[in-house]
Amino acid sequence: MSGKEPAMTLRTVLTFAFAATFSACTTETGTAIDFGPSGTASIAIVTPTSGSCIAVPEGTIDPVIPLSFAVDNFLLRPPGYCLSNSLVQCGRVRVSVNGVYNNEGGSATVDVQLRKLADRYKDLVISASLVNDVGELYLQRDADAGDDGGPGKTVTSEITVSVKKECP
Repeated sequence: MSGKEPAMTLRTVLTFAFAATFSACTTETGTAIDFGPSGTASIAIVTPTSGSCIAVPEGTIDPVIPLSFAVDNFLLRPPGYCLSNSLVQCGRVRVSVNGVYNNEGGSATVDVQLRKLADRYKDLVISASLVNDVGELYLQRDADAGDDGGPGKTVTSEITVSVKKECP
């Protein structure tokens, strides 16, 4: 018996054990169980803070305001990832400025693209909303509302910032 045979046997046993474990993780219809987070999803814009002055000197090429978020009970992933992995509380962040779509991303930082604004030098209301894998607003269901969970509420955070050529 060579030294490789026990390792091959152990690898084979571990492979079968792994396959048996995950084959049990389906429902009777064969649909994968949601392994994603559960509980109430939330998002908060961490930076910049509401009321901040953002200095964007005139002539800045492709200016942005980087937003960073704290997200709970929701996985941030690129398009296509959530559906292919049967995850429900999963998607990305959609950023709007003054009620108009601006950008989106599947990470905890997304840029507000100031080049998309007709007038960047003013007060901006920036909102960040969770969206599902197909780009629809994620609706948080109320667990106490019965079987259907009610109509659901959007999960959004909002700040107001002033964009100026120079800040005091």
